[in-house]
Amino acid sequence: MIKSSQLLVSGLVLVMFFSACTPEPSNLQETVTVTPKVIKPSANVTPTATKMPEISTDPKALAGVQITYLHPWSNESGRIMDMLVDEFNQSNEWGIHVLIQQPGSTSLAIQQLRSSDNGEVNVTVVPSYELLYQDQHLSDVLDLNPFAASTKVGFSKDERADFEQVFWNENLVGGKLYGIPAEASAAVMFHNITWADELGFSSLPKTSTAFRLQTCAANATFRKDNDRLNDGLGGWIVSSDADTIFSWLNIFDGFDLTTPHEKFNNNEVKQGFEYLFNLQASSCAWSGRVPEPYDYFANRQALSYSGTTQDILPQSAAFTRSGNDVEDEWQVMAYPGGEDSDVLTRGLAYGVLKSDAQKDLASWLFIRWLSQPVNQARMLQVTGSLPLGEVVMDYMSSFEEDYPQWKDALLLLPHAKSITAQADLGIIRMVLGDAGAFLFKPEFTAEGIPDLLYQLDSTIKELTNRNP
Repeated sequence: MIKSSQLLVSGLVLVMFFSACTPEPSNLQETVTVTPKVIKPSANVTPTATKMPEISTDPKALAGVQITYLHPWSNESGRIMDMLVDEFNQSNEWGIHVLIQQPGSTSLAIQQLRSSDNGEVNVTVVPSYELLYQDQHLSDVLDLNPFAASTKVGFSKDERADFEQVFWNENLVGGKLYGIPAEASAAVMFHNITWADELGFSSLPKTSTAFRLQTCAANATFRKDNDRLNDGLGGWIVSSDADTIFSWLNIFDGFDLTTPHEKFNNNEVKQGFEYLFNLQASSCAWSGRVPEPYDYFANRQALSYSGTTQDILPQSAAFTRSGNDVEDEWQVMAYPGGEDSDVLTRGLAYGVLKSDAQKDLASWLFIRWLSQPVNQARMLQVTGSLPLGEVVMDYMSSFEEDYPQWKDALLLLPHAKSITAQADLGIIRMVLGDAGAFLFKPEFTAEGIPDLLYQLDSTIKELTNRNP
């Protein structure tokens, strides 16, 4: 499955905590104190207009200015980005030249950004929470509000209004604009609706109870044959990554999307963990040996799996590759939390690390150029991520025809919400994913869930209180 790694803190830390001596009782864990400064996030509404200082640097004075661009994309998306940068270098009217640093993934980009021998980086593409981390602990991240609002070099009113508000607001924290949306994806579920219909279910599961009924029914079909080795197949493929766990906990109201959070030891999270544990314990969920779920899903070994909208392209390829006689219809759906279930999104953002005035402006002009819908479209067609606005869809008609599930996924955008950006969100994502991995271990028991949640909060507290 396509994933973006988060913070580079070893998962062995959590293993160390969980293998330590018997912890204190869970009910003693009341609050978690976090050292890093927490900036109050902006609400998910359009901010009121504030007069911004005009950019005084003259773009005509940028000839020969060189900036360094650090991005996480690789393979085909990296190739397209290389082409875009080369095109900008050859055609921009200001004479700006962009140098590329391309470590190969989001986690490696974060590592390189934080390394002491990194050298100067002017423009970077990382999650918004990493831009907050950089600003609070390592570097000064430029406030892009004056640039975006500039009458000389900023976005036009229509260009600014075109960005989906949920993606824009993910980078607007405490009134400061940390970044410009560069890529967005949604945590969704993939569901085989043809197979589900054959099992007697004519609609997508809208609740956790309905989801359990359908996945258990899929598993039951494997228990009817004479092959005992396949008795565990059929249901939901277990996933413990942070996007999956966050999405499940959200439908159980395990945390507040609008505020920073470090605490998960509550009754709602406990109910979510118990649901997932019981789903696996009853063989309605199973763990695959191959990390990617695409072939399992295409070959009817799984009714559902968790992924992102960026998994639509490789999943389509897997169905083509399978050569099945039966042409199954499949669909992406929101997590089963009701008719209007939230769809959690996360993204990457273009951020600028402060330098001199000329490089700051050159960095902005490069970002503005990359943000043009025609350039967004070139990346969308290889990543399968979500459109950042409406105008880019003018360039996506053939893509929609080739990938109808992607087109259908756009219907979920009205329910899109992002998790509040905070500087320690990378740590939280890593620890939550490790807690999910423990939950699905064969030797784990339901009785261990309270202590698991206690250790989840304790580990987050320990890691966020460490010096960066």
